[in-house]
Amino acid sequence: MNESAISVRYAKALYNLALEQDKGETIYNDLTLIKNTLDGEPLLRNFLKSPAISGKEKKSTLHTILENSVDSLSLRFIDLITDKNREMFLYRIALEYIRLYMENKNYVQVKIISAVELNEKQIEILNKSISNQLNKEPVIETVVDKTLLGGYQLIIGNKQLDHSVKRMLKDFNKLI
Repeated sequence: MNESAISVRYAKALYNLALEQDKGETIYNDLTLIKNTLDGEPLLRNFLKSPAISGKEKKSTLHTILENSVDSLSLRFIDLITDKNREMFLYRIALEYIRLYMENKNYVQVKIISAVELNEKQIEILNKSISNQLNKEPVIETVVDKTLLGGYQLIIGNKQLDHSVKRMLKDFNKLI
């Protein structure tokens, strides 16, 4: 079975169980924390993928890191996937769970990258505009990237809209 199918199957099972126990949002928050932790710690991702490290050691490490931060259902799920030697899929399972949760709540993930920090009013305007155009509730993440020089990049799902000065200058240079 391929990695994607495994991740989807486990994420759907966890999602359905979380809904049955009225913990959908709690588990969403837990898996977002796990995803962000794995994003920020590439060594931990490599640790989980390593066949040289026992499942027992991986389970113990995950418990040490997460036991005071996540729900017992999330910990039991981690136990299950480590017992089944599926811990290397934890990151992709988290991504798939987050996608399922957001899709079923009619949310859309939006990342706004700008040259300067956006104020609340600017974020509110973008929020309303995106909501009206997509008929979904945006979950906005803002990032400052001074290399853009001005303007912004908007990433919605797998689509990117680039209205940065940096891109405009690149386009202008191509014309010259």
